[in-house]
Amino acid sequence: WCNAWIPAALYVLARVAWGRGTALLALATVLLGSYWWYTHVAAPIPGIQAVTLMLLVLLGWHLSVTAGRAYAWAAISGVTLALATWYHPMCGILPAFTIALQVLYDALRPRKRRQRLLGRMLVVAGTALVLTLPLIVHMLAVHAENPRLLEYMAAEVARPPFYAHAYTPLVVPAFLVGVWVILRHAPQTFWAVAYLLVALLLQIPAYLAPYLGLDAPFLLPHEAQWHMQIAEGLCAAVAIMWLARQLAQAARRPRLVPAAAIVSGALAVGPAMWHLAPDDSYFVSVPQLQEQTRQVRAWIQMHTALEDTIACDPELGYKVVSGLTGRKCIAVPIGQMNPAPDVRQRHEVLHALLSAKELAAAAETARKYGARYLLFQTTEGGAAAVEPWDACPALERCFTADDGSAVIYRIRAEESP
Repeated sequence: WCNAWIPAALYVLARVAWGRGTALLALATVLLGSYWWYTHVAAPIPGIQAVTLMLLVLLGWHLSVTAGRAYAWAAISGVTLALATWYHPMCGILPAFTIALQVLYDALRPRKRRQRLLGRMLVVAGTALVLTLPLIVHMLAVHAENPRLLEYMAAEVARPPFYAHAYTPLVVPAFLVGVWVILRHAPQTFWAVAYLLVALLLQIPAYLAPYLGLDAPFLLPHEAQWHMQIAEGLCAAVAIMWLARQLAQAARRPRLVPAAAIVSGALAVGPAMWHLAPDDSYFVSVPQLQEQTRQVRAWIQMHTALEDTIACDPELGYKVVSGLTGRKCIAVPIGQMNPAPDVRQRHEVLHALLSAKELAAAAETARKYGARYLLFQTTEGGAAAVEPWDACPALERCFTADDGSAVIYRIRAEESP
């Protein structure tokens, strides 16, 4: 249910900033125009769910810039910024730098056009700082101990559908036009451009470091890309509505604006309809997963301790062993792992265990990682399917599901000479 608020917050922000037509278009340009958001908007990930609060931070800041009671709205924005930071720090970092960049942009404008935003920014920053200081101290301490925690980059950032709008290519020129429209006609909404630039800057080190051989630090570039594409979608919606008005004005028929906006929006995001297959879906049916794994989970909860480690397929470990029983795993999918451990070696050990390659050696290595059990999902073949594992002296079968779909082995401790 947390994710359901994202479209609502997106609509309200765009509605207040640019009007109802642009807000409706933004729902399409973000949720369909961005393959990241099509596949992730319902994902139960804190970095996704906190986007609702992040959008409300920008809404409060926009009202501080454009409405009355500027400092009251700034304080509200600061409180919301603190909540977003506590929920997921990236959703606090991005709007904080977005606001700072808009203040800098305003200070560089001609004197007569300045809105004098510094005081409002200080209210936002001061309010948020007081409420998040314990978290900031904790995050700095954790980062000092292990700087690699935030240096993970999801594999999707190398796939054109995700980073380059390959399925909806017209969104790219649309958002570029939208940036121009905002700079020229709506500078009070420069926060949308600033949001885009901040998210882009956070990605550059991650993309350049491997090619230039640099050991440059970077900060969750895939999450920055999520945010950049929200900004791109907002700017694209601004451009499409502006184009619709220009076409209607050229035809001297103001009533054509809605039709022109619908047609232009359909051209921009329509191609996404050919790529809505669920093969790349990130959605998980928890009730279905619970039913499918009922026996396995019951055995684990009855016969293992909470601190026990179970070797299993990384996806199964993430969703079931860790997610539904709370037990530890040797490894989960790379996108969900702390990058500090020896990730590749852990996945290689699991591959050897699950493919029956050098089982005894793999079991010994798994034991060194603390694993006491091996959870193995069988395919077709019945008893013959698990024969290599049954024959391994390092493994002792201790559970078999009624339908034969899962087997659990105890990994025997290495015998002393």
